[in-house]
Amino acid sequence: MSWEYTELAVLERGHASPITAVAISPQGTRIASASLDGEVCIWDISSQKPLYIFHGQLPTLTLKWIPEQGEDGLLYGMDCGYLASLSFSAGRLEVYGFKGHSHAVDCLDLRSERVASGAQNEIRVWEWEYLDQWRLCAELPEPQANAHTDSQTVTVTSIRWTSCGTRLIATYLQHGARIYDTETWECLQTIAMSGQTACADLSCDDRRLAVSNVVTGFDLYALSSGHLLRAFGQDAVNRRATPVRFIESGSVLVGGTTVGEIVVWDLNSGCKLQTLIPGGANLGFGVILYLTAPRR
Repeated sequence: MSWEYTELAVLERGHASPITAVAISPQGTRIASASLDGEVCIWDISSQKPLYIFHGQLPTLTLKWIPEQGEDGLLYGMDCGYLASLSFSAGRLEVYGFKGHSHAVDCLDLRSERVASGAQNEIRVWEWEYLDQWRLCAELPEPQANAHTDSQTVTVTSIRWTSCGTRLIATYLQHGARIYDTETWECLQTIAMSGQTACADLSCDDRRLAVSNVVTGFDLYALSSGHLLRAFGQDAVNRRATPVRFIESGSVLVGGTTVGEIVVWDLNSGCKLQTLIPGGANLGFGVILYLTAPRR
C-alpha cells in the first residue's frame, strides 16, 4: 500500500481566537469549525470560504454534524456545560441550547435520534428530535475504582456509538474503556489501558478502537477481546491530548502531535507512512487539538 497526502488548502479569515474543534460534513463538501470565543464557522471546501458564521458568547469544545439534516445542521457542546443545536440554510440560522451538564462538555456523539454527551465524570444519553426537543433517557455510572485508580479523578475523554447503535463505547483518562449495551445500559465489558487515554476513534467495522495515549503515542485495541493489537510509539512531548482518526476504510491511522505535525500509519504493517507538516514548515511547539477526515 502506498498513500501520499498533500495540503489541499488553508482556511483563513474565519476565527479570531484559537480553534477548539473541526468536523467534516457527511458529504465531504463542508467543514465546521469552532473556537474559544464561541464562534462557529461553516466552510465550503471547494471555494475555501466561510458560508455561515455564528457568533456565540461561550467557548465551544466539540462539534458533530447531524446526518439527517444533510449539511444544514450541527450539534455542539460548550465550556459552560450547555448542549446546543444549530440549523442553517438559505442564509438563516436557528440555535437552541440548554444546560445538560455541570462541567464543560468535551465529548459528543449521535446516532439517529440519540445523543451521548460527556463532561468530566458525567456521561448522559438524550433522545433528541429537533432543536428544542431533548429528553434525558440515561445517565451512566462512573467506572469502579481499583487499587490502581482509587485516587484518580474520573474524566471522560471520548464517546463513540457503534455503527448499528447497539453499543456505546466510552474512554476515560485513567480508567480505560467501557462498553455499554444501549438497551439496558449495562456495562458489558471493561478494557484496561496503560498510560493515559485521551482521544479515541472506532473503526468503521466496529472491530478496533484506536486511542491517543498521552504517555506513549497511539494504541490499537481489538474491541471484542480488549487485547492490545499494536502500539505506535511517539515522543509524547509535554504530554498533551492529541487527536487520532481511522481513514481509508480503517486501513490507515492518522494522529496529531504536540509539535505541529501529523503522522500517518499503515495499520497492516505498523509502519509510519508519512509525516505531514502543515504550511510546509515545522511549526515548533503547538498542539493540534482536533483532527478530522472523511470516512470512505
